[in-house]
Amino acid sequence: MKSIIAFLLITTFSIAQSVDDLKRDSKSMYDASYNMDFEKVLDFTYPKIFEVVSKEVLLKSMDEAFQNDVLRIRLVFPDPKFSFSEIKKIENKTFCVITYNSAMRIIFEEPLSTEQITQMTNTFTENMKNKKVTFEKSRNGFYLEGEEIMIAVTDELTNNVWKFINYDRSQSRIFEMIFNESIKKELGLN
Repeated sequence: MKSIIAFLLITTFSIAQSVDDLKRDSKSMYDASYNMDFEKVLDFTYPKIFEVVSKEVLLKSMDEAFQNDVLRIRLVFPDPKFSFSEIKKIENKTFCVITYNSAMRIIFEEPLSTEQITQMTNTFTENMKNKKVTFEKSRNGFYLEGEEIMIAVTDELTNNVWKFINYDRSQSRIFEMIFNESIKKELGLN
């Protein structure tokens, strides 16, 4: 009887610790993005992604996307209010789907014409279906707000430490290159 109680206590402690780690690491990942610490973002990224796109290419593309001669991108919410799904063990990996509120501003260096504003509004609305898109004339930029999805994964590849992959329902190619359709289905990402 004592061994059963000890097992239950250890299992409960392990799950609680894992959830605490997940919450802490999710916030750290988001904070790194918010602060544009892209090297740290890559440290929190699920390593299998680097088989599809190298770390160097990802780092360069993030750096150039967030600040260049044409525009600047800034995350707005310092507290995204994470919501965590049930933690699931699938094919020797542990997953958690994390949803959170996200807002960003895309500010352009040169004034935009009415035609450009209309065209970009349509493009953002079409490509970011879960986002509310607003043009802010005073800032010469767009404010995009809505729900984001991040998948947390831990397995032997991550040394059982939580790592993350962003997930966009309309552009889930990278996720599908790394994980099979049954994982996507079991996580409710269809």
